[in-house]
Amino acid sequence: MRKCFSLILCLLDFVKIKGGTMQSIIKNITTTVLLVAILCLISLIGAQEGKEGSEIKLVPVYEKTFAASVVDVIFDTVTVSIEEAKAMGWKEAAITEKDSANREIAISYPKVVIVSHGRRLGYYAPAVKRSSGSVTEIRFYDRKGKLLNVVEIGKLENDEWDQIHISPNCKYILISHIPSETNSGYTGGILYDFTGKKIREIKGPTPIAISDEGYMIAAYLDWQAPPEPGGSFYIYNSEGRLIQTIENPSKEKTAPLFAKYTEDGENAVL
Repeated sequence: MRKCFSLILCLLDFVKIKGGTMQSIIKNITTTVLLVAILCLISLIGAQEGKEGSEIKLVPVYEKTFAASVVDVIFDTVTVSIEEAKAMGWKEAAITEKDSANREIAISYPKVVIVSHGRRLGYYAPAVKRSSGSVTEIRFYDRKGKLLNVVEIGKLENDEWDQIHISPNCKYILISHIPSETNSGYTGGILYDFTGKKIREIKGPTPIAISDEGYMIAAYLDWQAPPEPGGSFYIYNSEGRLIQTIENPSKEKTAPLFAKYTEDGENAVL
């Protein structure tokens, strides 16, 4: 089972509490992440929930230091020995009596690390953090931290703007080529699996969503702001074959821009 902890990771990396207020601390630094809330070992101290005076205490259970600034991390889950779990950064607080009796524990480890430029992202970080505006490459690791693969994404200096899409349960990673005024022919994309293996290159319209079954939704994106109304959505199966075209029902007012699959892959929002 894979865990996409990216949102909470982003918050832990980007904000801190100081004097009762949230302050940005996005810096060009090596990122140390205490996965406290992310890995969800939270103990409730005091009375039952809702009772006045109850207190929630966050217990650190895992610590990981990354050698570069990161904007996103995808975790995979594996069962290992207690000794190996500790060597991977897991703390005693994460180990239950049952785990100790079995001498093994199911833990999460960073499988995919999305590396940033190290520059300040600003207040709109969630909207751009998986793009060429903030990302240089994607690194894939095994459970022992061995680097398996590195995938570079489009470089802004080459007029290449890429957007990273991850399927709901992190089975696939899709890199979408986004056209621009100076590079309007930069379309299509590349599909990778969870180990960084290239599945296929996509020609033609730019894919903008991927399901865990490998189905994709694509569109011809307009670089203008606002985009020219019109266009359609194109649906591809897991073999990359076009199986359906969905015409924009409001071509006079809207243009294809966004799509997202539900977690079960049965439906999508266009």
